[in-house]
Formats: sequence, C-alpha cells, structure tokens
Amino acid sequence: SEEQRGRLRRAFDQPIREGRLLSVKIWNGRGEIVYATDETLVGTSPSSSGFRAALGGSVVSRRTGLGEEEQAYERRLATSLIETYIPLRGASTDRIVAVAEFYQRPDLLEAELDRVRRSTWLIIAIATIAMYILLAGIVRAGSDTIEWQRARLEETSARLREVSAARAQTEEEQR
Repeated sequence: SEEQRGRLRRAFDQPIREGRLLSVKIWNGRGEIVYATDETLVGTSPSSSGFRAALGGSVVSRRTGLGEEEQAYERRLATSLIETYIPLRGASTDRIVAVAEFYQRPDLLEAELDRVRRSTWLIIAIATIAMYILLAGIVRAGSDTIEWQRARLEETSARLREVSAARAQTEEEQR
C-alpha cells in the first residue's frame, strides 16, 4: 500500500542521503518489486538469480557490473556496486515473505577492509615486537645464569686445584 511504501521511504531516506545505500528494492514472495528507490520498477517482475537465492533462504552479496535489466537506475549511479539480497521472514513464522535488495558503493566496503587490514598488521607488528622483547629478556636471563654458573665453576675448580695441590704436598711430606 502507499502507506507502507511511505514508511519504507522514510526508513531508507537517511541511509540513502548519507550515501551508505544507493538503491533499495523490496520484492514480494511472488517476485514482484513492491518498493524501489526507482519507483518505475514498482509492480514489475524482472528475473533475478539473487532474488531466487534469497527466496530460498540465502543471503547473497556480490560485486555487480550492473548488467541486468532491472539495474538501469543503478547504472546511472555507478559502473560497479555491491549488490546484497536478504530474505525477510514473517514476524510470527519463519517463512520468507519478501526479499530486500540493497546496492552500496564498493569503495565504502574497500575502505573498511583497508582499515581492518591496517589494524590487523599493526596488531601483528606489536605482538611480534612484544614477543621479541620477551624472548630477548629470556635469552639475557639465561645468558646471565650461564655466566654466573661458569664463574662459580671456575672458582670451585680453582679451590679444588688448591686443595688437590695441598693434599699432594702433604702426602709427599709424609713420605
């Protein structure tokens, strides 16, 4: 109904104005577009593999070159977009009653992926530096322990040589 389309228009107005969404279509379960940013599509039933997959329960998201007939409006906006189909289920049942189709600019997704990549590499770099510092500390402590043990061993060896020499001298004097 016109009232429902008005509510949908108000719901999608802000994300479209902000540029998070470029275009929206809502399909009923029979494959008819009941709401669209491009109102000339309302009432049409174009063929769409994404719609069929979403009607089967799958969420479909892909980069599209906008080659399908029903994408004329989106072709005026860009040469390539992220197209997402989401099954919409009834409130009281788990039955799919409609499919929502959204178009987004790929540069927003790519910028987010770049941000996540940079964050991931920063975390890896920090973790690597921290492990290196900890490992260097462990190696240094091990080296200090070995040096301390070597010094004690030399002292003990020197004392044993002295005791051994003194004993040998005592034995010779006794003979």
